[in-house]
Amino acid sequence: PPGPVGLWPLDEADGGVARDTAGGHDGTATGVRWQADGGGAAFDGTGGQIVTDGPVLETGEGRSFTVAAWVRLTAVPGTFATAVSQDSDTGSGFYLQYAHEDGGWAFSRPGLRAVGRTAPAAGVWTHLTGVCDGRTRKLRLYVNGVQEAETDDTGAAPATGAFMIGRASYDGAPADFFPGTVRDVRAFDRALPPAEVGKLV
Repeated sequence: PPGPVGLWPLDEADGGVARDTAGGHDGTATGVRWQADGGGAAFDGTGGQIVTDGPVLETGEGRSFTVAAWVRLTAVPGTFATAVSQDSDTGSGFYLQYAHEDGGWAFSRPGLRAVGRTAPAAGVWTHLTGVCDGRTRKLRLYVNGVQEAETDDTGAAPATGAFMIGRASYDGAPADFFPGTVRDVRAFDRALPPAEVGKLV
């Protein structure tokens, strides 16, 4: 099957560029600490981010896509914290995140969330996959390769701005900065079935 349209290993040793080894959508890294031995990009939760020059995915109504990443929280935050998103004029078109109000990992659109049951913990590497199935109009969240949540995608939001790692946007401003480490971020322009999600872990 087709591979990812974007793949950011986040295994850089230094510098301000996060390479996209699949699609050429390199990101500009600011406020990021690169971890040794390919350990990912560490974000401080207050301003660290990786931002591409433009969109990677089509996120509007009827579009299918999948985003995945390994994440590790420094501490469980008292606010929302987003690992991966894509920008628009008003807010992000999707959020792969920690949802503070629900106390769990979530794959979200503006105003709706598919929230998992695995309790997030500090210092633990967790694999998150968010699947948007445009055909069935569903959002699905997988945690460590296992589907934990599904909700109707009634808030399809076209996001034509930058693909972002380490934060989201809300009301046109940066928001939901991620306090922790992220690595191996992948973006697909299709809805991955469960068997393919399992192979990402």
